[in-house]
Amino acid sequence: DADMILYMEHGDILEHGSHEELMAQHGKYEALYMSQFAQ
Repeated sequence: DADMILYMEHGDILEHGSHEELMAQHGKYEALYMSQFAQ
């Protein structure tokens, strides 16, 4: 359980926050999460 998640691409931090905050942003983190864990 992480307090803060950093979503990075090519060495740049694009998004950061808790899992709930990142999912609410509907950004790249959510897309990655859904591609890995949604069924």
